[in-house]
Amino acid sequence: MISASTPTSEPHSTREVAQQFHDLRTPLNQIIGLSEMLIEIAEDAAHSDFVEGLGAVRQAGLELAALLQDERLIAGPAEPATDYMALSDAVRAAISRVLGFAELVLSEPPAPRQVAYRDDLALIRKAAGRFVELARSSGLLLRVQTAGSSEFPLPPDLLEPDTAAAGGRVLIVDDESLNREVLSRRLKREGYRPTCASSGPEALQILRQEQLDAILLDIQMPGMSGIEVLQTLKLDPKLRHLPVIMLSALTDVERVARCVELGAEDYLPKPINSVLLRARLGACLEKKQLRDQDQAHFQALHDEKERLSVTLRSLADAVVTTDPDGKIVLLNDVASTLTGVSSEAARGRAFEEVFPILNRASGEPAPNPAMVAIAQNSVAETESGLMLKSSDEQERLVAVRSAPVRGLHGGVQGAVVVVRDITEKEKITEEVLRASKLQSIGVLAGGLAHDFNNMLTAVLGNLSLIRHRQELAPELMLSIHEAERGALRAQELTRYLLTFSDGGAPIKKVLQPGALIEETSSLIARGAVIQCDVNIAPDLWETEADANQLAQAISNIVMNAVEATAAGGKISVRAHNVHVTTRVNQLAPGDYVCVVVQDSGVGISAENLPRIFDPFFTTKKQARGLGLAAAYSIIQRHGAHVAVESLLGVGSTVTVHLLAVPPGASSAKKKADTAVVKSVVGAPIAPGTTRRKVRVLIMDDEEAIRLLGETILGMLDYEVVATADGEAALAAHAEAVATGQPFDVAIMDLTIPGGMGGKETISRLRQKDTAIRTIVSSGYSNDPVMAYHTDHGFDGVLPKPYVVDDLIRIVEEFSPAG
Repeated sequence: MISASTPTSEPHSTREVAQQFHDLRTPLNQIIGLSEMLIEIAEDAAHSDFVEGLGAVRQAGLELAALLQDERLIAGPAEPATDYMALSDAVRAAISRVLGFAELVLSEPPAPRQVAYRDDLALIRKAAGRFVELARSSGLLLRVQTAGSSEFPLPPDLLEPDTAAAGGRVLIVDDESLNREVLSRRLKREGYRPTCASSGPEALQILRQEQLDAILLDIQMPGMSGIEVLQTLKLDPKLRHLPVIMLSALTDVERVARCVELGAEDYLPKPINSVLLRARLGACLEKKQLRDQDQAHFQALHDEKERLSVTLRSLADAVVTTDPDGKIVLLNDVASTLTGVSSEAARGRAFEEVFPILNRASGEPAPNPAMVAIAQNSVAETESGLMLKSSDEQERLVAVRSAPVRGLHGGVQGAVVVVRDITEKEKITEEVLRASKLQSIGVLAGGLAHDFNNMLTAVLGNLSLIRHRQELAPELMLSIHEAERGALRAQELTRYLLTFSDGGAPIKKVLQPGALIEETSSLIARGAVIQCDVNIAPDLWETEADANQLAQAISNIVMNAVEATAAGGKISVRAHNVHVTTRVNQLAPGDYVCVVVQDSGVGISAENLPRIFDPFFTTKKQARGLGLAAAYSIIQRHGAHVAVESLLGVGSTVTVHLLAVPPGASSAKKKADTAVVKSVVGAPIAPGTTRRKVRVLIMDDEEAIRLLGETILGMLDYEVVATADGEAALAAHAEAVATGQPFDVAIMDLTIPGGMGGKETISRLRQKDTAIRTIVSSGYSNDPVMAYHTDHGFDGVLPKPYVVDDLIRIVEEFSPAG
């Protein structure tokens, strides 16, 4: 307690006292700002204990700020007959609450939930220590009547008002780094984008380089003061519009008034109340936004016409505007290109005169879409069924949408018509539909082909087995031979079916297609009463394709041309290189081998042309309708493109674009040819031939095929065990190994419906036996496992259907005696 009779110091000057209050408010500003941000973090994390503790810290900071505004706080000397308390003693209770909570958290071992608070609490503790030091050295006194209570009256502006709108870039100018940090983080939490400067010159440099929306400017700064910065800003035509809020820990009314006179928007005392900051900064930005809107309004109107013009020019659709009578007022560039008529030349002409839109089915003129929209006073739309003959004489499919243009009072002033070229879209839709049909057929075809080949294996195998019996009469041998020919013709049908199935995936390798195209075309045209000219470019590029499938596709296309051409007609087959620079319909830019098959036949009608690649569609008697469908499927699976042009009575042209392999890259893409076992007619192998006994394991779900294998190999003194699926085959193999009689050769069916097939069986078998020679057999003759059998653990392949000679040769090849 200090008595009035013992003054502690001489009177302070007004400037010194103002500076002391400024210095004392700076750490309080930091304590309050940091605690408010930490409270928000704690509330978001539902850390109620931290919310309570930090609330006490904030309250203490506000009480200390209120104390510095108390009129009973003097700089001395003490008034007579009055007792005073030193400021350092008066603030002890409140500052203890700040330091107490900070020390409590920081003294504990770090925990995960404390991470978000520790650094800022360390800053709060540092600021509180700084405040205590300044209070002790200030010499400020507080009358005892006030000092006894820690509850100081809070200014009314610290009550919680409504939140203000946030946003925009704000420049914070303050020489105190912690002040800048606290204010910056506060603004970020409010949704602003703050930028900081530590001095007046730095602030001016930033303002001249960046676009900012508002400035928070400290008055008291060394060197260039905030007032000097404000004067410079308001003299700069490019910066004078920026709103400035002055900040100060001083209570100098004259300086505040001076700032307002110079053009400052507002003033905030330190320590800064976050609510006031939010409200006043929001109001400043709102004013600036309104000013900016007013300034931009005229420019927006000025730019509107040009913007609309650019929009019309950039649209991919043709846009036409008309007057109430349907006369053209304006065309955009696309409309001019499509019709070949400029906007100037079209102005005043009837819409249907410039845009002759026809009904696709009947060929009759379609209703004027502009007049339809005007008459209905509503949007009119036609998505399909319309056709427009463009300036390049091509018939384009179009979709038309028209809408009335209404005036200020709702009356119809004309119409806007949008004409969209949907030719490409319709083609894609047709392609998708066709692919969907092929996929549906493929699901059925794959199973049929597999089962059919299994049946043919039993038929052909047993026929060839009968043919090997030398005691048969010659007339029986002739019948057997005819039966075999019929079965082999049925095998051709399975190849068609496999084209549509998943088993028909092409096994590609780099090849030179010229010889294949020439040989296939000549073979098909041989015997026909027509002229077939084949012209292959000598420098034809290579392509990556399945040779068998590509030959089948070319064969089917040429065969269709032969069948469509009358006696004495002509067919031309050409192959050359093509470099496509821009997308043409569905053909992307790139290098292609182009194959063209042209005939002078009967041609195809317009209504049938879109359907020629559909499976089972045909206009010919006794035809299956699979030839062109199979060709289309093969070409699509090769990532290639096929197109057809035709006129009735003139002929048809089929164009195929195969992706070319760039010169020099083919050697890296070529693969070793896959060995394929083929049926070779040779001399019969006499039963009972002496050979070393070999053990053979046969796995096949078809009993007839198992019996055939047992019969054929049994005749040659092989020891055969036949099983129906992979589980039984593995069990038989394990038993053979256990009895010391391992199998030498295993023939495995690739697909076992409802059971373990060859692919899974070989994987498990190879884990136990690497010596056994394995052969994969399947009705899916084009399955990738058949082509790349060694990659899957097999030593050889035996495609179905097969005959006696095929089975014997493959077993002999891989048996120990082979």
